[in-house]
Amino acid sequence: MPDTLYEYYDGATDSSSGVTGSIWFAQTFTIGTVGTNVNHTITSVSLSLLRYGSPGTLRVGIYATDGNGKPTGEELAYGTTNGNTLPTALAEERNILISSYELLASTKYAIVCSAADADMLNIVYWRADGSSPTYTGGSYAVSLNGGSSWTVYTSTDHFFKEYGISIVNITFNTMVGSGISWKWDIAIVDTSISPRSKTQGGIGWIWDTVSDTDTNYIPSGSATSWDWCVENAGQ
Repeated sequence: MPDTLYEYYDGATDSSSGVTGSIWFAQTFTIGTVGTNVNHTITSVSLSLLRYGSPGTLRVGIYATDGNGKPTGEELAYGTTNGNTLPTALAEERNILISSYELLASTKYAIVCSAADADMLNIVYWRADGSSPTYTGGSYAVSLNGGSSWTVYTSTDHFFKEYGISIVNITFNTMVGSGISWKWDIAIVDTSISPRSKTQGGIGWIWDTVSDTDTNYIPSGSATSWDWCVENAGQ
């Protein structure tokens, strides 16, 4: 299943933020501002980037924010990209894989960029809108001391796109029986059909422990709502 674009700001980019070893930049964002307001697992971010010189590895971290809208605490998740492969003229929209972490609906987070080996002659530039930003769910922020303290500027927003996957919770009911060991089938079912079972309303298998196969079934059809069905498939 393809990743979903959740939060983003892709307005005009008329300015740049120069990331170095000590100068870090951030963009805060709030789940549900422009995208769907649901809990989800972040998988990647896309940033508009270019370079000067050979800045080395760019680290992109996801942080919580404090009451003043500033990044706070330890990284919740992160990813990296080779800054030396960025273009030197026109910026590239680069997608950076992020380690999995659940982001919560209506919650503000920060994307933080740092580059440990970069200096004033070797810089990663993160493009931003410094003239007419319209993103209301967060702001641009800068740290001049490697993330120890932050200053927020509401007059600028960085270009960013945050991608993720939805979270599915499955509840298993306890089966009581005489079998010593049980195998289970898990199916997607149409909730409009009763009783909901793999034989009455079963649409497709997600995991079949009898044959130990994972088909990654994507539901289709006329049903407007879907649920999960767990059934005993024998001993």
